[in-house]
Amino acid sequence: MTIQLRPFAAEDYPAWTVLRNTIRPDHLVTAEDLERQDAQFDPKCLLLRFVAEQAGELAGVGQINQETWRFHPQKFHLAIWVQPALQRQGIGKLLYDQLLDQVTPKHPLALRTSLREDQKAGMRFAARRGFREEMRAWTARLDVATFKPAPFVGLVERVLAKGIRITTLAALQKSDPKCWQKLYELDRSTGADLPGPEIFTHPAYEQWEKFVRYEPNVIPEAYFVALDGPNYIGVSNLTRLNGTNELEVGYTAVERAYRGRGIALALKLNTIAYARATDAPAIRTDNNSNNAPILHINTALGFKRGLAWLTLINSQSGRLSV
Repeated sequence: MTIQLRPFAAEDYPAWTVLRNTIRPDHLVTAEDLERQDAQFDPKCLLLRFVAEQAGELAGVGQINQETWRFHPQKFHLAIWVQPALQRQGIGKLLYDQLLDQVTPKHPLALRTSLREDQKAGMRFAARRGFREEMRAWTARLDVATFKPAPFVGLVERVLAKGIRITTLAALQKSDPKCWQKLYELDRSTGADLPGPEIFTHPAYEQWEKFVRYEPNVIPEAYFVALDGPNYIGVSNLTRLNGTNELEVGYTAVERAYRGRGIALALKLNTIAYARATDAPAIRTDNNSNNAPILHINTALGFKRGLAWLTLINSQSGRLSV
């Protein structure tokens, strides 16, 4: 088997899309999605991607990048996709070594990757290279048809009775010309409290717009915002999930001074009401293991956890293991 490595090219998007969807049929992407994400990529962050090719066909893809929301100039995230029929033949190692060679001159302090807990071969591959578990996140799913609203009757009304108003992005775009700037400020303020492996770093407004405002899967009618007077104090929104008629939670957060008042739960109840009204069969979400408040809310609402996704880290001093 002769494998050639080369930089990723624009013509690779279709084959890479098929490969990704083969490995993760639960979270489908389109070539247009991947091209758009690359076009929107934060220019301050590194993005390197290589293709492993066998007999002119795409055998695997390896990527290393930095992350906008947790940016550190010497910390990177790695992902490798290999055709299932060609796994355990050294392709992953070739891609890994190539990527590591690219970042070694930057004196990396940490390299992270994410694997689902049942991806045992990937776990062994990572462990041999010095990776260890750092944190977990669970994908959870709410069956909308079996949602039981009885325990929550009157909760939204009680929140509203305290002077809080809940509306949608669709309405705000008509009534508040500054709505996007206010949503950005809310995102920046609440994002600082999100648990994660690195200190939260927020993008500039123009970059944030690319990620959020111009995301084609955003649903303005399912983007719920809590207000206290003119102030935006909380948000919970749903997005479309490619290849299905299910919905996905985008972001749920409440300003620190307003927490503990049932606002986040009221917002999430609005998202469920939207899903029921539009006959969406399910809502999916992802929650970090150290985000106890949201995990508690989602469990109470009836979200059922699936397999965990593990964030693994290699932070050995000097050149990271190969």
